[in-house]
Amino acid sequence: MARPRVEEFLPRLVGLTEQQEQRGSVVRSKVLTCKWINPTKKLISKLALHNDEKVLHMIRLRYIDDEPVFFSESFLPESIGLDVGDDFSGSLFKLLQEKCGIRVQESDTIIEATVAKDVEAGHLQIQVGAPLLKTTRIHYAEGERPIEYLRELARADRYRHQVRLRSE
Repeated sequence: MARPRVEEFLPRLVGLTEQQEQRGSVVRSKVLTCKWINPTKKLISKLALHNDEKVLHMIRLRYIDDEPVFFSESFLPESIGLDVGDDFSGSLFKLLQEKCGIRVQESDTIIEATVAKDVEAGHLQIQVGAPLLKTTRIHYAEGERPIEYLRELARADRYRHQVRLRSE
């Protein structure tokens, strides 16, 4: 029997961990990479970085009920106060609030189809070329301050977005 897909209800902005735990699922993250990098011009622009500000580059494999569903790559400005030694195995939104006093307020999100390449296919335990949903986000704190640039790949067989639209 096919398991139901993990759903994210848009435009409600709630972290994956919080949303899935409300549904009775267990969410955990395995950190594959976490290090300071010098930002590219694209990151400087997306995160509105200051001169010489470093970026925390983190790649995590996100599990729902012990199944790998998301391959996530985050870029976080040094100025928000996180560090490589922090515990990123749980909710990043919760960590931002508890350690840094930062609450995610808004998000610009792009969702598109793509296919799995070697690296993510191996981590997600799927075939190379399998369909993925690629989500690119910029999360903002109060005052439209960018605090995370996120690129996330989700297994299309295990994840979907649900959106409710209203007329104006």
